[in-house]
Amino acid sequence: MGDENVISSTKKELPLAIGLALSLSPMKQQNIRGQTLVIGAKVKEFILVETPKIGFSERLVIPIEEDFLHCIFTNGGWSYNFISKYVRTLDDERLTLIEYPSRYTASRLRKHDRIPIHLKGQAVFPNHRPVPITVRDLCETGCGLTAAGLLAVTKNMDCQLDFPLPNGRKVTGIPAKIRKIERSDLKRTTTVGVEFVAGHEELEKVIGFCQLYRTFFEAGE
Repeated sequence: MGDENVISSTKKELPLAIGLALSLSPMKQQNIRGQTLVIGAKVKEFILVETPKIGFSERLVIPIEEDFLHCIFTNGGWSYNFISKYVRTLDDERLTLIEYPSRYTASRLRKHDRIPIHLKGQAVFPNHRPVPITVRDLCETGCGLTAAGLLAVTKNMDCQLDFPLPNGRKVTGIPAKIRKIERSDLKRTTTVGVEFVAGHEELEKVIGFCQLYRTFFEAGE
């Protein structure tokens, strides 16, 4: 039996979407990696992206125009990897065409592969005023947070979260469901594990940050 957490396909379309964060690097220099956004695609022909650039410093920023590119993106709890080829930069230099891949590999992201983090934000639970929280770990599908006090919350309860990301973007009103609750009488705190609601537009900000973090901080592990 094969590994159900890894798939390789030449038939299924890539689950691309407008605004999806795409990380890529030249095949000859995979230690160099840039970020871009998907603008559109035509299956089996091309993917249209914002012209990807590498910033070496505030003054030195260059576009990626190597022939072959290693590309990575995440969507729906999976990480997708494929090899593409630079086609051309369009006339206004803001958009670039790369080849639609003939094959890709997808790996399921581990649910508990959380990024340790410390972010101040707030949560809104039913029948509660906005509650100050600290987000302590984060991944593409959920996060762990702590709030002062013994909150009257229950499993599968809906909530909404606001918190800033380290890359400068702010997540606002992302919906989630409570999956785990721990209360400490000694510390008078409530720790909650939540699962984000799939498909919400704010989730793309979380996915983009997690992808960027894994690219730059876990590539050498």
